[in-house]
Amino acid sequence: MGQFFTARWLGCMAMALASLGGAGCVDVAAEEPITDASPLVPASDERSIPFQELDVRASRRTPDERKQVITSVEDYRSLVGGAPPPEVDFRRHWVVYYGAGVRPTGGYHARIAGIERSGSGRILTITTQLVEPGPGCIVTQALTYPYVLARVPRQEGVRRILFEREDEVLTCGRMTDDLESP
Repeated sequence: MGQFFTARWLGCMAMALASLGGAGCVDVAAEEPITDASPLVPASDERSIPFQELDVRASRRTPDERKQVITSVEDYRSLVGGAPPPEVDFRRHWVVYYGAGVRPTGGYHARIAGIERSGSGRILTITTQLVEPGPGCIVTQALTYPYVLARVPRQEGVRRILFEREDEVLTCGRMTDDLESP
């Protein structure tokens, strides 16, 4: 559990430092990084936004980590490689995509941990999580591309989208530990 909080703290510090230069912030209207030096710390009165993970198989894979809010059918097809599922209507929804990039083995799982909107309604914070296998975990020995897609209600009035990451390392028992236990 300590590794989880350490990774979150380090991620928050990196995001805070990056935000000084505008990295990681997207102006939804212009789809270009915001370079102003305004504070990007979300208000403490954020509200949680409901979302639903989509059971969709992406035919396109990216070797690098990618986080994106998809707001149109064209962007969805370009990124995912097919038509959006019937439950996605871009007049009423956005789709959040988090792809962790290529990983050396199986056992990795990408997920959306939470989506919150600031009290002012101008900032949407999306928290992603990469769960990775720890020492002793038995995993497939093949390259994998963990990703997740989630449907979220369209968020009118949002001016900035921030991505945070909270990673977790699984603890797997080792066979020798099990044999030595009384």
